Amino acid sequence: MRDTLETLAWAEAEFGSLVTNRACPRRDVLRAVEAGFARSIGMVVRVDTDGFTESTINGTERHAEGFVLTEAGRAQIEEPAP
Repeated sequence: MRDTLETLAWAEAEFGSLVTNRACPRRDVLRAVEAGFARSIGMVVRVDTDGFTESTINGTERHAEGFVLTEAGRAQIEEPAP
């Protein structure tokens, strides 16, 4: 769970939210949501690693559900790892 929370914190700092992928699967993020450490912010526009909007061949933006940490999630990653 800690890896998921740290990934959420990084993505939130770099991109504003996390969009799930192979590196951070949706099932792991949903576990954090169920535990109260993360929440959905609804649909967001996908961006690539440079921060540019991802689009399809015809130029339309791609959207996906975004996730961010809650205050409880932030407190969880600020605690030292065991």
